Amino acid sequence: MNTPMPLALPEALLRASPAMVAFWPECRLTPWDGRGAPDRLALPMGMAAPPGVRELWSFTPAPWRPPRFGARETPVALICAQGSDPIATALAVAVPAQDHTAHLALLAEARLGGPSGLPDPGGAALGM
Repeated sequence: MNTPMPLALPEALLRASPAMVAFWPECRLTPWDGRGAPDRLALPMGMAAPPGVRELWSFTPAPWRPPRFGARETPVALICAQGSDPIATALAVAVPAQDHTAHLALLAEARLGGPSGLPDPGGAALGM
């Protein structure tokens, strides 16, 4: 059995967003109190890492603002990459062209996009 690799995240972030463990299922998340330099560290984009960190991961929920419940946040998606700018890293990767006809047919079949109880507005009403 493989031991999950440790990944440190700021202690306050883990308290405010306990769902962060879902974004790194292959890791064992450990709280980082801001002192010292853990081997692997994940920080919100723009937060400076201490000297001596061997592997830095940056992440941001942008453009998806997480819902807040008091002092807690529940991010629904993260852009994460090694280095300091996860958005630039994600944008630098070419996405292959795909035919989305099957996906659009599933959306139409499930009647997604229309208010509950009303007729489906159809793709044209959604700008497709």
